[in-house]
Amino acid sequence: MPSNLGISFSYRGPGRKSGKRVQVDRIANGERLIDWAEQTGVSLADELRLGMESGFGSAPGGEDLFDACIGLFGMLNVVLGKQPAGEPEDVEVRKVEGWILGQGNHPISAFA
Repeated sequence: MPSNLGISFSYRGPGRKSGKRVQVDRIANGERLIDWAEQTGVSLADELRLGMESGFGSAPGGEDLFDACIGLFGMLNVVLGKQPAGEPEDVEVRKVEGWILGQGNHPISAFA
């Protein structure tokens, strides 16, 4: 997880779950993401804010919504100049892995 977004998960001890699959952990990190948005001037739709505040719900799909939000905010961090794109320096690795940020505007045939 991108630490520059303030995301972290605390270890709760043996046999106790923690992490993005645990709603209470997503709620705690949702608060951090809301803070990040406010500090960077990113406006949040009410539905997104409510999702963050609820840890994206108790259903198993909440983890996927949380991941999508983290991915989006990470991309915004790059666009806003707050973090580097993070793509590998090796051109061949970028071609195979399909990196989005930092890849440039190349026709798909160039990567075949």
